[in-house]
Amino acid sequence: MSEEPNIIKNTLENVAKVTNAVSSFVPVLDFISKLINEIVSIYEKSEFSKNMCSRLVDRVLMAELEVKRLKLIKKQYEGKLCDQEYYDSLQKFKTTLEKIKRFVDEFSNMKSINKTFRATEIKDRFDSLADEFDTRMRDLNFTITIDFEMQRKLDNDELKISLNEIKQILKISGLNSEVISEVQIMKSQDTSVFKPIQIDPKDLIPATTSSDELQRKGNFSYLCKRMYNFEEVACKEFKHKDSNDIKKKQKIQKQLAILERLSECKYILKFYGLSRIEGKDVQVLQWAELGSLKDVYTANDIDWVTKVSIARDICRGLAFLESVEILHHDIRAENIMMTADYKPKIANFDVARRQNETTSEIPDLKKVVRWMAPEKIKGESYTTRCEIFSFGMLLWELTYEKEPYQDFDSFEYIKNLVINGYREKISFCPTQDSTIKNIQQEFECIMKSTWQDNPKLRMGVGELYLNLEKLAEKYVKPGDLPKIFNDKELDFDGSKFYGNDIDCIDQTLPELKLLKFYDIEIKEPTPLNEGIKIHQSINKKGPEEEIKKMRKQAWECFEENAKLGNPVAKYWKGYYLWEGYYVDKNKEDAMKLFKEAADNNVPGAQLRYAFALLPDPPSTPITKQTQEEFIKYLTFAADNCNPFALFHLGDMYLSGKFQVKKDRDLAIRKLKLAASLGNENAKAILKKEGEIIE
Repeated sequence: MSEEPNIIKNTLENVAKVTNAVSSFVPVLDFISKLINEIVSIYEKSEFSKNMCSRLVDRVLMAELEVKRLKLIKKQYEGKLCDQEYYDSLQKFKTTLEKIKRFVDEFSNMKSINKTFRATEIKDRFDSLADEFDTRMRDLNFTITIDFEMQRKLDNDELKISLNEIKQILKISGLNSEVISEVQIMKSQDTSVFKPIQIDPKDLIPATTSSDELQRKGNFSYLCKRMYNFEEVACKEFKHKDSNDIKKKQKIQKQLAILERLSECKYILKFYGLSRIEGKDVQVLQWAELGSLKDVYTANDIDWVTKVSIARDICRGLAFLESVEILHHDIRAENIMMTADYKPKIANFDVARRQNETTSEIPDLKKVVRWMAPEKIKGESYTTRCEIFSFGMLLWELTYEKEPYQDFDSFEYIKNLVINGYREKISFCPTQDSTIKNIQQEFECIMKSTWQDNPKLRMGVGELYLNLEKLAEKYVKPGDLPKIFNDKELDFDGSKFYGNDIDCIDQTLPELKLLKFYDIEIKEPTPLNEGIKIHQSINKKGPEEEIKKMRKQAWECFEENAKLGNPVAKYWKGYYLWEGYYVDKNKEDAMKLFKEAADNNVPGAQLRYAFALLPDPPSTPITKQTQEEFIKYLTFAADNCNPFALFHLGDMYLSGKFQVKKDRDLAIRKLKLAASLGNENAKAILKKEGEIIE
């Protein structure tokens, strides 16, 4: 007796040790789960190297299943979870996941991609991570079967694609790793540290240009041309609100300082600094001889190859902005300035913001809505995919040389069009020129991809850039001069070619003014239980139209679920076919469905199929095969505790129906089971047989 307290004490101590050991694993498992979610989240938002990163993410998702199992059924893994070696392996696995997170984050956007990376180094890092991850999986005895040879083949294939993508991206002359680093630092530091360059007004020498020309080029309240360090510059009035608010003033100064560094990219309009002319604060900017892209296409027609060059250079600028995590927020032709040699420069960063930062108020929302992504119109956050959508609308604007939805003036009307998936029409003038035809096809593919309602379905900056680079590499020859024609000389949409003869229009072209884009989503079927509830709530004495309407709803639910292979839905579909509810009677098809469902262990179907085998009228003799089939499926239903099947089986053995051998004991057992499930007929027979119903 004296040993009993010690036994209890030791047992409790051991239980406590096991509990403590197991509990020490919980934070690690939670952290691993958090890491997995973060890796997936980074990958989903990635704009570059998706192929390469997907190979690591695939591995991570496989591991997630095992981690969840460890967390859910810890009891079965107590042996492992009390083992220090296993705990250490988990910690190593956590470290490997942290490495993968860094790798995916590093190569899924442009901020870390610079010219110091070599393809061999990236491949070595990837291979090392993949090997390390696979080793950790084996150390933890995770049960997922992996074909490592196949895994390696897929790794190499996807790696080649991503390395080529990075190689192409690094060709962007505007992608300066030093500038990227500086801008990253500037964004993270105190706002009072950085200020734009102040230019002495004496250094801004007046240029001889008519005021009319200046006004035409900018449409600003004040704009004048000057010479600065032997370069032509534009002095644009700089109106800044809340000039007495120190914090806001410092923030504006930092933004201008950042803009100054962004100007190192040759696809961004260069910002030299601030100055003061004729009593006005001005921004000193690169002179854009031709005005905006809108000015250019309004006055002239731009040929297709030149359009490719312009689109590519704008995309290069957007790719650079992506690398420093800055979004422009207002991409349209009016904000693209054009130099004398028709080189585009992204300009007007008044509403530009860092990624994930709140959008500032857009002054002319009624105008900008023509380029806005549907999710932004709905009030959601502005993301890179919003910028991609706007670029797609800009590409349409460049293609047809007019603003989107120009036939509509109502803000609400345009807003509803975009939100409901309608986009501008894409049609081209027929041509035998293979170059023009290929450019048109590629532009159309890009527009349709960038216009998707679902942001996740739009192509990323990397894919967009590579597509335009390939197109330009094929058709834009170095040294070629841009081809510009008189306004309205070229026929971009085929309106001149077709004229008013609508019958001549190629029937493959959209008939509507606007294309309808749908968000591609998986349509979930109506839950089967809803269809069953509708059927069960039908009042057979109610209005005929109401009954018909409800049976239609139920039938559609049963049919769509039956198509997906749901055996219960097949039973209900068969029932409606058998009874002729909403649809014409078809007992042959109904029987097939009853049998399919019955063979999938649906009790109601087993009962219905059994009785569907019986001849009509009942007096008709049945074959031995039919009799055996009937009893077989009736027994199946009874074994599944169907009260009607139990009753009929008990009645059959009690009375010897269908030529079965009578078996009173078996019959009574079946009838009692049926009675216990509420079958009144079974209760009546038992009472008649003098059996006590418990």
